[in-house]
Amino acid sequence: GCPVVPVGSLAALAWPHADRPGFAASDARMGQCYHAAVSAQPASFATDGWEAQGSAPALADPEAVAACLGRFAAAVPTGAAWVAVGDAFLRYPALAAQARAAGAHVVAVAHPRADALLARAALAWAQGRVLVADEAAPRYVRDKVARDVDEQAASRRAAALAR
Repeated sequence: GCPVVPVGSLAALAWPHADRPGFAASDARMGQCYHAAVSAQPASFATDGWEAQGSAPALADPEAVAACLGRFAAAVPTGAAWVAVGDAFLRYPALAAQARAAGAHVVAVAHPRADALLARAALAWAQGRVLVADEAAPRYVRDKVARDVDEQAASRRAAALAR
């Protein structure tokens, strides 16, 4: 009978740095990253916090993330302090170098913290952004995490042909 407050992991990851614009990127394994632009104003977070910057959480390879990071950095006002946060900046050093070159403070060793989840949840609760428990469901950015049998066989055939 209790409502549920949705909080995304990228929003929680970025919360300690919510006093400035930022770009959150988390290593998604499989040669990809989850990423999103981060609102500079916690009070303006809406529907999981991303609309203020026009960036919903997405999944992409590091090269595509670099392009998104470049567009984000170009939109940050000149001289404004901003942050690049998440373990993708540790896993892919070129992303960290790109962010630093664009003026970001890079926080590569970062994980969503319980206090950040609680703070995000409290704000969402205060704004009335809650779900009826029966309507709550995880939102996966990557909906396919394994290859099926046919895909595995095709991959083996392609590898054999490449030899």
